[in-house]
Amino acid sequence: MKVSVSIEDFLKNIYLIKNDEGQKVTCSLLARRLKISNPAVTDMARKLSRKGLVRYERYKELRLSSEGNKIALSIVRRHRLWETFLYRVLKLDLQSVHKEAEKLEHQSSEELMKRIADYLGEPIFDPHGDPIPDIKGILPNMDDVIMLKDAKSGDSGYIVRLIYSKPEVVMFYDKYSLEVGSLISVVSNDKKNGYMEINCENNNFFAGFNMANQIFLTLNNYGNNI
Repeated sequence: MKVSVSIEDFLKNIYLIKNDEGQKVTCSLLARRLKISNPAVTDMARKLSRKGLVRYERYKELRLSSEGNKIALSIVRRHRLWETFLYRVLKLDLQSVHKEAEKLEHQSSEELMKRIADYLGEPIFDPHGDPIPDIKGILPNMDDVIMLKDAKSGDSGYIVRLIYSKPEVVMFYDKYSLEVGSLISVVSNDKKNGYMEINCENNNFFAGFNMANQIFLTLNNYGNNI
């Protein structure tokens, strides 16, 4: 189904609010996200409901239909593949790749995205560690992804996601060269005092649990798919 950029953004943000952030998708929340008025969101929701893309009932949570979800996942895939390409190939920083991908996601054909995915080795995580849906809209299995603070002494694995919540968190990542794909080992985990000693790139350092709960890793090697 051919849809406009505004519809793509509408569907994508419903998906992200519900699935990535785990929040109830209300018209007011979506309005703030899209920076439009509540009546504009309601009007769009009604139109998309008639098209079979959104399930809309007054005063109830907005939900995607199966077709709406399919379109949203397609946009999410394009966005995250572009972020990966811009980060890996053109070496843009993480803030810049998001802004550029927001524009490129609406201008790219499926054939182009297939070629980019093939060139990148069919990655399953973008540079921020967010999962990339495959061409069928299926997300990678995240069952073996754990929070760093839950890893045991002696465990090692690859970083698959970093949460960029505050400037000091970004500084910590930069200081110790922490990025998606880095191999990290747990030297010790002091649960009693809430900190752990970890090793990354042959560099030992300490991290409190407030930091370690923003770093996710898998004990399996995803290789080029990271």
